[in-house]
Amino acid sequence: MNGHWIEWLQSLIPMLVLLAVTASLWRLLKTWFSRREEKYGRQAAFSRQLTKVFMTVAVVTGIIATAPVSGEIRGQLLGFWGILISATLALSATTFLGNLLAGFMLRTVGGFSAGDFICVDEHFGRVTERGVFHVEIQTEESQLVMLPNILVASRPTRIMHSRGTLVSCSLSLGYDLHRLNVEPVLIEAAKRAGLEEAFVRITELGNFAVTYRVSGLLREVKTLISSRSKLHAFVLDSLHEAGMEIVSPTFMNQRRLEASPPVIPKKPMGIKDKSEEKTDPEQLIFAKAEAAHKLESLVEGIDALKERINALEEDKKAADEEQRSDVDSRIQRMHNWLHVLEDRLKEKRMEIDNH
Repeated sequence: MNGHWIEWLQSLIPMLVLLAVTASLWRLLKTWFSRREEKYGRQAAFSRQLTKVFMTVAVVTGIIATAPVSGEIRGQLLGFWGILISATLALSATTFLGNLLAGFMLRTVGGFSAGDFICVDEHFGRVTERGVFHVEIQTEESQLVMLPNILVASRPTRIMHSRGTLVSCSLSLGYDLHRLNVEPVLIEAAKRAGLEEAFVRITELGNFAVTYRVSGLLREVKTLISSRSKLHAFVLDSLHEAGMEIVSPTFMNQRRLEASPPVIPKKPMGIKDKSEEKTDPEQLIFAKAEAAHKLESLVEGIDALKERINALEEDKKAADEEQRSDVDSRIQRMHNWLHVLEDRLKEKRMEIDNH
């Protein structure tokens, strides 16, 4: 009887060793992930949660493989576990696992990052966070919207990178205005709005009006909202200053041309035009998205600085005494700058957490 219990306890040793190794490994990983989250905030949560999922699958598989059961039962358990995983993957299109897989795909593709403008269906805003199960954006109303990863991965997503994007404005003008007179005015309006490489296209010849579309390149994408508003304002002002009417075709067809004055509002006197002043409403609208973008830039800068420090440490080993002092001073300056960047990183992380 005692021999039977001893054999049974000995058969538990592989599984107990597996659990002990797993517990130790998870404690080490937990400490490492905690340090990363202290440094990078919620931006580091993706790898932690993904590791949990893979470790759970691996541990359950290991427990079945080392369980003190007969080979036939072990094979049945492994077969059932494999079927369960396969069924879960097959049915994951509308489940949390589907969002997990979609999030992994989005990370692998790397189409956008924090601070980029994206548009998915009717949802438009700046990316503030890319999580395991969702992408969080901040809209033009400064509201936070969570989009499931599977929605972003399965729907066409328009991305406006920080490198630049086109800002456009469409309007209809009458056939009595020649396009060679209209196009220079619209291009000048785009330049006044701060856009580069402006151009005009005629997009439609309607029954009563011609549809023009003026576009220009915006370098500072974070000012997209205010730049669109400025473009509309300067198109309106430039056309009126040039004596060109902007009225509906119905109005133009019904009025008496010989008796009606041009429909152009008079510029008010004594009121200062503030549209050309440098305003930045995006700082208020996209506060969290801007903080997330700066946080990601700081992380990249810190990583690059650490690589430079490591490279100098390697160069120091092969340098002579005179060169070492110079390398040491450079390394010290870089370490000082690294501390400054890490302090800024903590401030930005607290700023994001407070939103």
